[in-house]
Amino acid sequence: MRAPAIGQALVAARDADDGMRSALALDRIGRIYLRAGQLEDARQVFSLGVMAADRARSAEAAGWLHASQARVHAAMGDAARARDSIEQSRSALDAPSEAIPAPNNFTLDSWTSIAGKVNFALAETDGTYAASAIDSLSAYTATVDPVRVKRKAFALTELATCHLRSGDPATGIHCGHQAADLAAGISSDGLRQHLRMLARAAQYHPRNTDATDLVHRITAGTAV
Repeated sequence: MRAPAIGQALVAARDADDGMRSALALDRIGRIYLRAGQLEDARQVFSLGVMAADRARSAEAAGWLHASQARVHAAMGDAARARDSIEQSRSALDAPSEAIPAPNNFTLDSWTSIAGKVNFALAETDGTYAASAIDSLSAYTATVDPVRVKRKAFALTELATCHLRSGDPATGIHCGHQAADLAAGISSDGLRQHLRMLARAAQYHPRNTDATDLVHRITAGTAV
């Protein structure tokens, strides 16, 4: 871990007035590194967060950190550790724990969302995880809080991409248009990149006119 990462992690742990807050602060820092693609820094910060959550005896905070660890392991291509971390995260939901105040509380919907992301990331290099990704993403998009429109748009984009890559263009196109509908009102570079990924998946069905229409909608900027 580079010095700035260590410094930020330690400052967060020192300034928090209890272990749970320390763990959540470390989780936020780790996500910054994850989004920036600094995977080793993210992994180490999340590991510090897990230790802080364990010291605080907060199963809910540990659930968040294990879920975040799973995302890093998946991004690094380590399927075994990703699956182990996501299962540890799920187990935390069943353990008694002091509740984390909203909106940071860790719920089954939270876990389902991250499980979908983890399986989707693993499916990028190993198609055997596509079915698990579809199951998790389908469950999440069916129950997601309607206020979390951006999160649902990301999940629908991943779900559509999985269906298209798995040979189910009809469902993929349907989900893709749902994602495009939601994305129309959101300004997000990350979501734009996700939609371009979806368009590339749809391009593998050149004889399907509906798939071509979806590609045109995305590339023309209608959804973004």
